[in-house]
Amino acid sequence: MLKGWILAGAVFGFIQFSSLAHSRVEIRNHQLFVDSQPEPFLFGAELQYFRLRGGHGPNIPAEKVYGLWAKALEQMQKAGMNALSFYVPWDFHEYREGKFDFTGTADEDKDGRPDYPSRNVLHFIELARQYGFKRIMARPGPYINAEWGFLGFGAIPLWFHEKYPDSHMRDSKGRRTKLYDYQNPDFLKATRRWFQALYDQVLKSILDEKGSPLLFVQLDNETNFMWQSIYNHNYSHQAISRYRKYLRQKYFWLGRLNRVHGQNYKRWSEVFPPFVPGINLLQDQDWYRFNDLVIFDYLRKIRKMWEDIGISENEVIFTLAESYNATKNGLLPNFRYRSWPKETGMMTLNLYPKTYESGELLNFPFKADLDVKSMIQANKLYNGHQEWLLGPEIQGGWWKGIDVSPASRLQTYLTTIGHGLKALFIYYFTEGQNWQHDWAYYQIKPLFEVLALEQGFKNTPSETLPDSFWAELGKRVDENLVVGFDVKKIILEGPDAGADLYFDAPLDGEAQPRPHFHILEELGKKLVKEKGFFLAGAVELSDSVGLLKDLECHAPSLDTQLDNVDLSSNWAGGLLGFLLQAGVNPKIIHTHLEDKKSLSKFDFLFRQDCGTPD
Repeated sequence: MLKGWILAGAVFGFIQFSSLAHSRVEIRNHQLFVDSQPEPFLFGAELQYFRLRGGHGPNIPAEKVYGLWAKALEQMQKAGMNALSFYVPWDFHEYREGKFDFTGTADEDKDGRPDYPSRNVLHFIELARQYGFKRIMARPGPYINAEWGFLGFGAIPLWFHEKYPDSHMRDSKGRRTKLYDYQNPDFLKATRRWFQALYDQVLKSILDEKGSPLLFVQLDNETNFMWQSIYNHNYSHQAISRYRKYLRQKYFWLGRLNRVHGQNYKRWSEVFPPFVPGINLLQDQDWYRFNDLVIFDYLRKIRKMWEDIGISENEVIFTLAESYNATKNGLLPNFRYRSWPKETGMMTLNLYPKTYESGELLNFPFKADLDVKSMIQANKLYNGHQEWLLGPEIQGGWWKGIDVSPASRLQTYLTTIGHGLKALFIYYFTEGQNWQHDWAYYQIKPLFEVLALEQGFKNTPSETLPDSFWAELGKRVDENLVVGFDVKKIILEGPDAGADLYFDAPLDGEAQPRPHFHILEELGKKLVKEKGFFLAGAVELSDSVGLLKDLECHAPSLDTQLDNVDLSSNWAGGLLGFLLQAGVNPKIIHTHLEDKKSLSKFDFLFRQDCGTPD
């Protein structure tokens, strides 16, 4: 048969694959094994105990909180689920520096009643076990996102923000961003203490039990600079110093850097990262690769913290939560660095194919196909040729104004399973109360009042203020608080906006099922219950056609007409969809992870031209 290349050409690298040693939790024969016993397909949900608090404020009776938890667990049971995941928010449990509450008994206001019984994560785990959930994934951060906390991107505590203001990343103007520097020593030290307390007071006792339900521990969450452009961060003096060190290690001497970047630096102290994209594309690419390595180094540190504390991959599997999409000039997950054996964790997939209103079933109709197939192949680096993928966040709804229809949901769930996903967790599964949602309003309001007085708008209705007023207020907030707040929206909506999470989730904030909950019941009954063990070890069959994906195509393209983030994450889905519609099911091949010799078995290879050298 004719063998050919379509848009052919790639740079190949070969990394020796390794496999996990036999351990309590492992992937073997493309299936999850626990205590040497094969596990079925994992069907579960993210159940956030800290959001089901029974209302706002402290002193809600424990019986009400525990009743909500039981109600939600009962609905999971009704849907035929067999697994459970949950974040453990740092800011919720370390309510003051060095003061932890994992039993829901802290009484800071000294009124003789527990402040937040919903902090009793030990009871939550025990209750889950009573309902038959013996497969648990804990996600303790330090970042959890989750639209949680005073910055809306949890769960770094407010007390830490106040005590260590210089721990934040800086933008190119020197202003603090919402993110904390992944390499900041105060941040890492506080994270280590958080992990130690969680281990000592919660996780150790669970892991010490025979038949422990804790199978997965997630390292951080969606570690990608909060979905922002790489030109929004990190320009602190310390970060720039690290960037120079990276360039020195890559180019060895300044003359070589000058030749590549087309510069005439006299000394290393003159070297700065690019502040805006497109001026010098080779500098852009180095800045991109440097930030990739920053994340890799950070995740390695997080894993080592857990190992030093006492958790090893002999007893759990460390995981990473990844979404294969990004904003313009953002970072896509680097499959080589993210899934490095014994250094980071096993990649898992977060997937949201319907995120804006349109008449189509899905906004990205072949996104689920691409991401599952792609990540399964990338995970072979970590799992030693085993095909196994977990989805901790498979779309359970979306924000107000976006209709995620029952058909959209079912299409996503069946597509992921059909391409080989072995563990599917619905996110969000429930709604509930947010935390410290009004902080930004009360920080911005005094600046608003001062500016209104200065500009003669003291008694002017807020909704009639001119755009120039809001622009000036935004500038002052950026300079005095942190960059990135929508000041007009925050002031006009008031302090109660965002008090409750709405996601059109299967369960509302009272753990009551919505009409589309029946989809999960059908999935559990007709597929997971009947075919659970078959699905747990099944491997997707592919045709002898390969779709090449090149990590170099994540970096800014030398072709200024191309957006490599969009090309790699979305356009590639279109190419895959074209092939699937033509009756061809290609295999995804990561050129930096595969042995070049293995390509000889394919009849055709497709590669998107992303403007990098062949």
